[in-house]
Amino acid sequence: MHTTRILRNAFSALAIAFLAIVTMQAPAIANSEGEAIADQFIRLLTEYGASDVGYDDAERDSGTDVTTIYNFRLVNPKEETEMTIKALELRSVNLHDDGSLSAESMVANILHLVEIDDDTLISITRMTIQDPLFPLEEEIDKDNNNFIYRLASEVLIEDMVVEAEITVPVARILISRGQLDGDIPNNISFVLDNLVVQTKDIEDPDSREQLDKFGYEEVDFSFSTDWTWDSNNEIATAGPVRFTVADMGTATFEMTAGNVTRELLTSLEDEDKLMELAQLLTLVSAHYWVEDDTITDRIISIMSDESDLSPSTLIGIWVDLSRRQLMDQGMPEDFIKMVVKATEYFLNNPGRIDFSANPETPIPATQLMGSIMFGPAALVPLLNISVTAE
Repeated sequence: MHTTRILRNAFSALAIAFLAIVTMQAPAIANSEGEAIADQFIRLLTEYGASDVGYDDAERDSGTDVTTIYNFRLVNPKEETEMTIKALELRSVNLHDDGSLSAESMVANILHLVEIDDDTLISITRMTIQDPLFPLEEEIDKDNNNFIYRLASEVLIEDMVVEAEITVPVARILISRGQLDGDIPNNISFVLDNLVVQTKDIEDPDSREQLDKFGYEEVDFSFSTDWTWDSNNEIATAGPVRFTVADMGTATFEMTAGNVTRELLTSLEDEDKLMELAQLLTLVSAHYWVEDDTITDRIISIMSDESDLSPSTLIGIWVDLSRRQLMDQGMPEDFIKMVVKATEYFLNNPGRIDFSANPETPIPATQLMGSIMFGPAALVPLLNISVTAE
């Protein structure tokens, strides 16, 4: 069972509303208000396709307006998963006249998601959901893929552990959206902090050997991204998209595009229409940068020892090699000088190196694709690419 599928199944459970809040309180005697809310919640989940849904006790505290469902459990036959939650706490619940349910927030502690007939287990210490909505099944707009953004404004998962072939802890996952423009959010953010894989558990022997060589006993990975959309100007920015590996470095990418229409964003599942509309996109700008955190010095040190060459000699060889490669590609002379200067500085003073594309006017996607066919040398003047190091 691959970790990607495991996480996908977990989020699938979230998407159909298997989201909850948990407290560390001891089970309490059920009361009628708590039971009414718990029973309606279960009816909705059953409508969505869940089975074997149940709980032990439920109560509502009228003073705090918190409904707690204890020892909640369900099976999701479609995803072949079983979920249990020690307590499921819904804050400021609204039971609407049509039978739907919403709340101010939910929080789940000690949640277990098990793959049926598999050895995979996902454990979550605490999960918090803001503005959760559980509509009637017939109210779910299956033709509108953006409908999912109505179901919650934020999901925060803390202290998650995936146990499969290997054990992978994740400190935090945060998914949030901004205001909805129709059913399209003006902002989406995703943060994953401290996904840790032990080097000894990495399957690829070459990768494992290289990490061992450079002194890494584990890979501590973090990722974050933002996406914003200006509906008035039809401009979208992807990023910053940031990949960080502790004690290695951080790579960040950001791109702004024009002609990002509402029609395009609502046609993501229509491949033909999406390809047609994508041709109207324009590239406004792009920026990529790398920030070193010891990995450059580690590589230079190891390769210097292996080749019996001094670090300065090794750097000189690499710089000369980059110059020759750029010349072979027919790059402009001024661009070659700029890249060589930045590369040499970065290797001797590992810090940050930047690659930016700032065309004088937005570049249509069709023009950009046509230029790519003529090789990278055609892109340098078109995109006004610059390279700097600091």
